[in-house]
Amino acid sequence: MLVLSACGGGSQAKGGAGETITLKLGTPTAGSHHWSKNALLPWQKLVEEKTNGRVKVQLYEGGTLGTFNSVLTDLQGGLYDVGMVIPSYFMNSKLYPLSIVTLAFAYPDPATGGKIGDEFFQKNADQVKIDGVRNLGVAVSDSYVFFSTKPIKTLADIKGMKIRAQSAADAEIVKAWGGVPVNIPVQESYEALQKGVIDVSPYSVVGALGLKIHEVAPYLLDTRAWGSVTVPAMSEKFHSSLPDDLKKAFDQELGPKLAELMQQSYVKEENAVRQQLPELLKKNGGDWMSVSSTDLAQFKAGSQSQWDVWIKDANSKGYDGQGLVRSYLELMSAAGVEPPVKG
Repeated sequence: MLVLSACGGGSQAKGGAGETITLKLGTPTAGSHHWSKNALLPWQKLVEEKTNGRVKVQLYEGGTLGTFNSVLTDLQGGLYDVGMVIPSYFMNSKLYPLSIVTLAFAYPDPATGGKIGDEFFQKNADQVKIDGVRNLGVAVSDSYVFFSTKPIKTLADIKGMKIRAQSAADAEIVKAWGGVPVNIPVQESYEALQKGVIDVSPYSVVGALGLKIHEVAPYLLDTRAWGSVTVPAMSEKFHSSLPDDLKKAFDQELGPKLAELMQQSYVKEENAVRQQLPELLKKNGGDWMSVSSTDLAQFKAGSQSQWDVWIKDANSKGYDGQGLVRSYLELMSAAGVEPPVKG
């Protein structure tokens, strides 16, 4: 049986009788990441079943083929065939409109956020098309909470606290809340909290558990402030090499299914982690704290400046920032979620 890879050296996958196509899927996440067990491995099996063994998925995890920073060029160059694109890493690309999903209080939970994000993605599919890359869908993370080294009971407690801000948009809202933004990668959160470089690290409960942030920041304020969005994507080079029936299978079923499995993974893992974390926080001398309705309203009011900055930034990139925000807020309302800001 001839094994063909539609990447790297430029060989063309044919998928004819007696031939097997190898689809290379690259991700910087490790095999222990929840994507692997809940999405990538099940998708690997599904692709083989749905194509009757004509396509086999070969997983390259742990960044063996590239990083989150290089995924677009990796896919365009055919280094691998399917990868995970995080729009926040490519704010100067055509993926910029999808960063709206990461703004403060853009969604309350991963299930609802996945629905709103997918509808926004479908509505603006032409605007977020990257040359050489075929977007397969979107998946949003569980909403970020605040992990802190000391209790935060009200919004006033945040004043003067050093808060991790990974982007200019994050920094904008941290300042609006009275905090001091500190730009460090999430991977450095543990050490930064431990050494007092930062007091607060906003992050998803699923991701934080893996990084063991609760050990050095055992106080959790359940803000559900914002989250991240990931776009599983396919190399156009690989897609164009497929026979028509397989192109149709990936376009109509298999591609969207990968995004769906990733979204379901966040929902599943968040539910499990939210049951584990309260006890883990207490073991480290901390506590799980809820946000009062009054403080939540103040948190949301403070986020208006971030949305306004996003509109201006979108306009500067040639988009209709106001129109995109208005469209997104309408999708929120249709999903039964009260928009956090005025359109």
